[in-house]
Amino acid sequence: MRTQIFLSAAFLLFSSFTGLASATANAGASDFSLESANSNHLFPRQACGSTPGPCNKNNCQGISKQDGSLGVCTVAFKGFSCTSTCSNNLGDCNKNGCAGTNSLGGGRGFCTAGDFKGCTCNSVCSDDSKACDANGCNGVNGFCTAGDFNGCPCGTSCGNLKTEGCDKNGGNGLAGCPCTGTCGATPGPCNKNGCNGSNGRCTAGAFNGCACN
Repeated sequence: MRTQIFLSAAFLLFSSFTGLASATANAGASDFSLESANSNHLFPRQACGSTPGPCNKNNCQGISKQDGSLGVCTVAFKGFSCTSTCSNNLGDCNKNGCAGTNSLGGGRGFCTAGDFKGCTCNSVCSDDSKACDANGCNGVNGFCTAGDFNGCPCGTSCGNLKTEGCDKNGGNGLAGCPCTGTCGATPGPCNKNGCNGSNGRCTAGAFNGCACN
């Protein structure tokens, strides 16, 4: 009889201990789940849908891609994909909050902010570059680092370094700057078109330096 009472008491004690351990484990699991749900890493995953939203909505502040592939969010839903907002109808790099970095020679720049961050834009560099301390340019080593003309050259007579015909500026191009040759495939007469030829070369006019007959 005493043996049965002892065994019953031992079983009850073991059952209580097992239940306590299980409750503790479940409490721990519950705490972990709660912590995970409120984690900065996992909370956006729960908020993400199966279809990415636009890169310029819901505080995503995404970086789009010009080729139309998915961009990536940088603030809300950070690290998750978003639908790029770029189009083939490019805007100017200094419009629509683009804050673009321009490119030399009329090439495409790219937006660094706004709805079209990461998209390409039309460079607004002019052929007559302005002073490096004007228009918010904040020029460093001959290039603007801020403002509407960020990335454009400044303080140089060559302006945008855009290649133009060597027949400009009175047939002399812009002295010291690159220009596109105007010579034809076949040499023209040395005594026409203002060529003023000498020794088989034009010495003046639109074809200065070209071969002539």
